[in-house]
Amino acid sequence: MTAVSVVFAALMAPVTFFMALAILLTGLSTEITAFLLFRNYNTTWKMIGAVAFFPTYAVLWAFVTAQYFTGNAIYRLIGGLSFVVVLCLLIYGLGLLGGFLSEKVIFKRLNNVDESKPRNI
Repeated sequence: MTAVSVVFAALMAPVTFFMALAILLTGLSTEITAFLLFRNYNTTWKMIGAVAFFPTYAVLWAFVTAQYFTGNAIYRLIGGLSFVVVLCLLIYGLGLLGGFLSEKVIFKRLNNVDESKPRNI
């Protein structure tokens, strides 16, 4: 995830340095949290749990960047820190649900693809 975050941050840097910084910090935070909590990805649930941290940290770092670096007041208008905490919990839950559904649906379909048959693309 960190390598992807570095690429996204590099692409975003010419547009806005602050969001590039938020993207980079999101990747680093996700990797550190996943390492500290899970150590390795030997089960599917550990992978799903680690992946769900990425969108959660994206919201947190975007909030910090908008609040402290650019002085954006939108979060104060819609509930402040309590809103961000509830939003992050909701996003983490949706990330877990999305990871679970992708494991059950997408990976199952990918395993059933017959490579010997031509596909109409």
